[in-house]
Amino acid sequence: MNTKAEKVVQKMLFDYADEKYKNFMIKSLATVDADKIIGVRTPNLIKVDKEFLNSEYKDAFLQSLPHKYYEENQVHGYLITREKDRNKVFKLLDEFLPYVDNWATCDTFKPRVFDKNPPEIEKLRQWMKSEETYICRYGVGLLMGYYLDDLFKEEYLDDVVAIKSNEYYVNMMRAWFFATAIAKQYERTLPYIEKQKLDIRTHNKSIQKAKESFRVPDENKKYLDSLRIKNTDFTIRNATAKDEDKILALYQSVIGSKFCVWNDDYPTMQEIKEDISNKNLFLLIYKKKIVGSLSIVSNNELDEAVKWTIKDKCSEIARIVIAPKYQGSDLSKKLVSYACDVIKSRKQKAVHLIVEVNNIPAQKIYEKCGFAVVGKCKMFGHTYFACEKNYK
Repeated sequence: MNTKAEKVVQKMLFDYADEKYKNFMIKSLATVDADKIIGVRTPNLIKVDKEFLNSEYKDAFLQSLPHKYYEENQVHGYLITREKDRNKVFKLLDEFLPYVDNWATCDTFKPRVFDKNPPEIEKLRQWMKSEETYICRYGVGLLMGYYLDDLFKEEYLDDVVAIKSNEYYVNMMRAWFFATAIAKQYERTLPYIEKQKLDIRTHNKSIQKAKESFRVPDENKKYLDSLRIKNTDFTIRNATAKDEDKILALYQSVIGSKFCVWNDDYPTMQEIKEDISNKNLFLLIYKKKIVGSLSIVSNNELDEAVKWTIKDKCSEIARIVIAPKYQGSDLSKKLVSYACDVIKSRKQKAVHLIVEVNNIPAQKIYEKCGFAVVGKCKMFGHTYFACEKNYK
C-alpha cells in the first residue's frame, strides 16, 4: 500500500535519512529486511510524529497498513501513544499489532491514556495468548509496566508462566517480566524461581537480568545465582525397560508443537523397545526425571533417500527430543554431542541425521556439533536437510 498519506510521511522521513545510523539499525533489527530501514534517529522520528499529529493525513496514514518502512511503524506507534480516546486506542492497537515485526517497535509505544487507567487485565491476557510473537510480547510488556506495583497479584505471574513459546523475543520479554517482578515483588516471586516453574532458558535469563538490576540487593542476587539451572546438573544414561512408558510419554508431549513432525503413529513403543534392546536409546536426566532422549540407529535407515558423502560404517542419530520445559537451551547440543562421542568410540566413520528445513533452531545446534548439510530429501510428507559429521 502506498497512499498519499504514506507518501507524505515517507518524504518527511527520508529528509532525515542517516546512512550511518541505518547501518547500525540493520544490525540491531534482525527480523527487519535492510531495504525496509531508512535510518532515522529517534529525535527526528519524534519530530515527524509531532509534525504529523495534526495533519489532515493522520487518520488516513493510520489506516494504511501494512507500512513499507520500519520508521513508518515507529511513527504509527507514536501516534497511537498520543491518542486521547481510550476506545479508539484499543481499536488502533488491534489493527496495528499484527503488523509489528520487531522488538523495537513493540517496546517503543505505550499509550498515555493507560497512565491513569491501565488496560484491562483480560485484554492483556487476550494479547498474551496470541501465537503472534509481537502481540504476545506487547501484552507481557504492558503487564510488566502496569501490574507489578500496587495492582500486583500473584496470578499475573501464573499468566506469564502459562505462555508456551519457542520464540526468542517472547521468552526474552517473559524473562524481563520476571526479573522486574523479582525486583518489585521479591518475596512473592521467589517461589516461582525456587520451584522452577519457567522453562530453563527463561528461568536462567530471568535470574541473569535480576542480577544486572540495581534494584535487587546483593544478598538476593547471591541466592538467585544459586538457583540457576546448569547443564552440569543433567546426566545422560542408557535407557532400560523400566523407562519405556516414560519415554513414550515424553515423545507424546511434543506432538503438535512447533517444528515437531511426529504424530500418534510415530514414534511408538515398538521403536522404544527395539532401541533399548540394542542399547541405543540414551536419556537426559534431571533430578531423576527423564527430560530428553535420542536413539542411535546402526543400520542407517536413510541410505536410499540421501546421497551421503560417507556411507560405509556410519550411524544415524534419530528420535531426538527434549521436554518442552527444557527446550531453548543447550541441552540438545549436550545430548547430540554425547551420541556423537558414542558413535566415534564404536569406530564409525560418520554420523548422519536429518532435520526439517524450517527447524532453524535445531539446524544451528547441529552446526555447533560439527554437522554439515550434504543434501536434501523428502520423507514422511516433509522436506529435510541431510546432515553429516565425519571422523575421517
